[in-house]
Amino acid sequence: MKLYRHYVMKDQTKKKILTLIGIGNISFASGTFASLFTCCFYFLLIIFKVNFLLPLTLFIILIPLSIFIINNNLNLFSEVDAKEIVVDEYLGQSIPIFYIYYLSNYSDNDLIESKTILQMLLISFLSFRFFDILKVFPINMIDKIKNGYGIVFDDILAGLYSLMVLFFAIKII
Repeated sequence: MKLYRHYVMKDQTKKKILTLIGIGNISFASGTFASLFTCCFYFLLIIFKVNFLLPLTLFIILIPLSIFIINNNLNLFSEVDAKEIVVDEYLGQSIPIFYIYYLSNYSDNDLIESKTILQMLLISFLSFRFFDILKVFPINMIDKIKNGYGIVFDDILAGLYSLMVLFFAIKII
């Protein structure tokens, strides 16, 4: 009995990681809520001047961990690319936000104002959701790979596209 309970706890921990502490269990727009959570999370880190290495380390650990959990625990959800899996939204949304994080901490510009950070986060959020939902080329090709790599890397690519939009938006503004 004790061994069984230990196994269940491990599965619950894996589900917490993949659902981003349960956000993926929201019945509608769970990916959007995960992206919004990510923006809020980073906003707090930026405002409280948390060292950039902390979220970067979390990001670096979560990529292979998420892929591993998805690939080796196909029984956790009803399908491989289940809507409850939203850790990939966290990872993809993090990419443009790292640029905001960098600018707010290391730039000569006066970007530390909360209003400016919020504007950049909004651009990041909207552009990431645009690319993640529409699956523009080659995201649509990666999305067809139904394993941990496909699930995670289509959002990583959407994050890179969002980073480009954010970069050009900042240059224009």
